[in-house]
Amino acid sequence: MPPPRFPAALERQFQEAYYTRIAATLRFTAPVMALLILVNLAVSGRAFALYGLALLTPQLLFWASIFGLTRLRGFGRVWQPVAVALSCLVAALVLGALDSLVTREAAAGHRAGLADPVISPQRIFLLLQFVVFLVSLAMLRLQFRWAALLSGVVVTIGVWAFMSGQPPAEEFSLAVRFGFLPWLLLVFVLLLSALTEEHLAREAFLANHLLDEERNDEKRRREKTEEMLRVLARAIGGIVHDLGNPLTSVQTGAQTLMMLLDGGGAERETLRKFTEIIWNGGEMLNHLRLSLMEQTRVLEGKPIPVELRPVSLRHIVETGTRYQKPKFTAGRSISVMDDDRQLLADEMKMATVFMNLIGNALKYSDGDARVEWQEHAGEGSGVGRSLLIAVLDHGRQGKGITREQASKLFTAFGRLDIHSRIEGTGLGLLSVQRIVDAHGGEAFIQGHCDGTPGSPPFSTGQGAYPMLVRDRYRTAFVVRLPLPPEP
Repeated sequence: MPPPRFPAALERQFQEAYYTRIAATLRFTAPVMALLILVNLAVSGRAFALYGLALLTPQLLFWASIFGLTRLRGFGRVWQPVAVALSCLVAALVLGALDSLVTREAAAGHRAGLADPVISPQRIFLLLQFVVFLVSLAMLRLQFRWAALLSGVVVTIGVWAFMSGQPPAEEFSLAVRFGFLPWLLLVFVLLLSALTEEHLAREAFLANHLLDEERNDEKRRREKTEEMLRVLARAIGGIVHDLGNPLTSVQTGAQTLMMLLDGGGAERETLRKFTEIIWNGGEMLNHLRLSLMEQTRVLEGKPIPVELRPVSLRHIVETGTRYQKPKFTAGRSISVMDDDRQLLADEMKMATVFMNLIGNALKYSDGDARVEWQEHAGEGSGVGRSLLIAVLDHGRQGKGITREQASKLFTAFGRLDIHSRIEGTGLGLLSVQRIVDAHGGEAFIQGHCDGTPGSPPFSTGQGAYPMLVRDRYRTAFVVRLPLPPEP
């Protein structure tokens, strides 16, 4: 039974590897076989003039061709069918010519009055030459399918050459049957050898392939782990930096407040102002703590609990806007719609969502950012009445996120190469998605396929939502939240 073949791509790799290994063997075997042919003729006891041309020339040309062809680029793709075709041609030339020569020699002996043996010495010589030729072809190291095809053709030619010109006597037939047994045994041994060699070659190749795959997987895992550690290191640095602003506000406000209290005579409004500074700093610290907790839950795969309460959307968005880093908000504005809507949401967690989305709009784009929302009736989208809230940005140099780039976001450590030098954990958008999912909503991206308005629009949303990217904006990070039932 022939060895099972690999899938197409892997089979091509195996064939290339097999030929690479065999080519060097063939280049060594070809001159050695040519030398053995000459030795065989020398010890055969036959006149060189009679048999030399028939045996020597085709086989020497065959091995010279094999030696030369292995030097050609691209021969590896066709080496087995070419080797089989050349071998069959040489078999026909050698065995056909030998049949003609030994028949004439036998006829000459008959005319000289010699007794006819059951199988003439000439036929025995032909049989021996056939065996030698068949063994020499085994040096090609063909795979089983091609070796079986070649053996079948060569045996057919050999039987025809052996039987040609012989009388149909029963004694001869009996002798032929016993004479062919070594042939059949030899063919069986050669095919079994080819089958075993191919099985071993395939098993070795598969083992090496699996080992390489395992090594590559390990390398990829190591590289991914190293990248995650680098991201986490940057994230820790960013978190430490983020904590600095609110801590400074708290410390400065508290220190000033104590000075005012110690000095006495502080106005109530002044005290209230510094108390608000301390309060806002504490609120920002709390939001940062919550954001870090949500990202930790995302890494651990834990569900995100939410406490749904009536809350003002505008208040949530303004909270997310207020707690942005000064270095990203300097000289830029974040505009918010004048309208307001009531939602059932976890206020702290949704504020974290818009802290992330507005922060991304500021970090990864130039120009201003805007937050808009509109009601969606749910027709054709498979969802109920909901609110679509979009954080819009201009992209960088007039180019927004492309469809291909959008597919890499909302995944763990899913950061674009162009953003690799900007601080971030790579978990913000994934935590946004998990929080929105916990509210029964959806987070997705809208934009243009190549990032510019000249290309078709795209949306990663699951439903048929209206496009919210318009005017000068290039990308929209959209949050869909269900609206409470109308009274």
